Amino acid sequence: MNNRELELFAELTADLEQKSEAIDELEKSNEVSFHQLFNETFMNKYTDFDSLEEMFAASPFDIENKNDFTTIDKEELDNFINDKTVFLNWEDMLDKAGELWTANKLGI
Repeated sequence: MNNRELELFAELTADLEQKSEAIDELEKSNEVSFHQLFNETFMNKYTDFDSLEEMFAASPFDIENKNDFTTIDKEELDNFINDKTVFLNWEDMLDKAGELWTANKLGI
């Protein structure tokens, strides 16, 4: 190998080590908050709202805490999400947010 190839190999190895460490950190964290998943960038890109709070305030649901969210009728929530976002339902929105959050944490 010439010097440039060795340099590229070293860079690739360092990048893989960094991603491996990021994966290890992700495995340690068991819970991600809604605010981490549905940040301002996500909300602006995929919804009619600037923030998660704004979306909840505009919804027909009374959401004060995590427990309130779990009592919402799934069909009503899916209809609201379908009307006010690019997603068909809550599960699709949650999946996309999780995918983007994970990619961001891994640096990809």
